[in-house]
Parts: sequence; C-alpha cells; structure tokens
Amino acid sequence: MMFEVRRRCNWQEKPCDEAVRRARSEIDAKNADPKETEEATYWTIQIESIESLIRFQNKYGNVLIHDDSVAGLKLIEIP
Repeated sequence: MMFEVRRRCNWQEKPCDEAVRRARSEIDAKNADPKETEEATYWTIQIESIESLIRFQNKYGNVLIHDDSVAGLKLIEIP
C-alpha cells in the first residue's frame, strides 16, 4: 500500500530514507484535492505488510496514520 509520508515539523524536506518523490499524476489518487495542480509532488512510501509497518515505526518512533493527505492516500506523519 502506498502512503504519503511527511515529518510533522517539516513538510518540505525528505522525511525518511525510504521516501520517494512522486508527481500527483503517478499516484492513483481518486480522492485528491481538485485544487492541486498536476505538477504537485508528494513524498511517498510503499508498505506491503503490517510487519513492514511495525519495522518502520520501530525505526522512526510513534508515527501517526490518518486521512489528512491531499494526495488521496493515507498519510504517515513522523515525529
């Protein structure tokens, strides 16, 4: 599953080693904000299992997962 990922304190810089910058057009984002332009880009990560998610959390601390992504993905926020 693909997630948007960002740091709570800094949305601009790469939030983690695993993050990949993707254009909105590369993301299957049916629920994306229509005000966003096609040129908008997002930091994303691919997490395939609950075990991978737990390893990610162990590496980066108490992450939050919620629906507040303008890319139409679940959002992982890293402290």
